[in-house]
Amino acid sequence: MKKIIYSFLILSAGLVALSSCTVPFTRSENTSEQTASVTQTATIVLQEEGKPFETKKVSFEKGEDLLTILQNNFDIKEEQGFITEIQGHKQKKQEQKYWMFTVDGKSATTGAKETKLGNGQKVVFNLAGI
Repeated sequence: MKKIIYSFLILSAGLVALSSCTVPFTRSENTSEQTASVTQTATIVLQEEGKPFETKKVSFEKGEDLLTILQNNFDIKEEQGFITEIQGHKQKKQEQKYWMFTVDGKSATTGAKETKLGNGQKVVFNLAGI
């Protein structure tokens, strides 16, 4: 019986010794979300009464709204999402001159904050009477 107990103790000690020498496997996961950003470009033309005064090719991340793109590339002022001034050219309420814009030649049906651009699009902002 002593032989069985000693054998068991030696076997147990050997297993403990072997298990303490192993390196535990831990799964390495990157917990920070990595999002692939997609850079796109568009052309923005600024004009007053149909006469261009600035044209700029801008870069932006996919999904950015037009208002943010403008804020990142031009000196603009806005009130409650409505653009009131771009590059020092102000709307004139008394003359009923406001900033309007088209995307690829089509009049916008949403405001700049709600408009998402695609790669290669052309936006024309025109300060003109209505």
